[in-house]
Amino acid sequence: MIINAIRKIREALSGVFFIAGCVLLRPIFHSWYAKWGTTSTDINRKLPGDEYISCLRGGYTQAIDINASPGAVWPWIVQMGQDKAGFYSYELLENMIGCNIHNAAYIINEYQNIKVGDRLIMHPKAPTVPVIIVKPVESLDMVVSKMKIPPMSGYSI
Repeated sequence: MIINAIRKIREALSGVFFIAGCVLLRPIFHSWYAKWGTTSTDINRKLPGDEYISCLRGGYTQAIDINASPGAVWPWIVQMGQDKAGFYSYELLENMIGCNIHNAAYIINEYQNIKVGDRLIMHPKAPTVPVIIVKPVESLDMVVSKMKIPPMSGYSI
């Protein structure tokens, strides 16, 4: 119990420093951060949902390598959400701003059936984000509109 609390505090503090660094160093590192983990092939390839972005000013294409098959990763992605399995990130920080997030450490079967039209909840008081593309084990895309963040979020495997 105490070890878990210490781990969450350590994660939250590292998150605070990471976020503060991103904000303070954005003018210097924006072009690098916007392409974090990508190759020139990643940046230039057409991704599911690109057709929904007609005049994007700026934006982010980021990538990570996961030592697992797409089929093993997909269940974790589809169960994300404030009202579901959380976002696997800085739970303590998210809860400090009222998100009421509880990150799951396992696959939850009842959250595995996502479809176009479902809505991702990021915060209980924030607008929800509609799912616009579902290609199981390949792509999950959402449109974020009327918010001061890029208008598209997606996960392609």
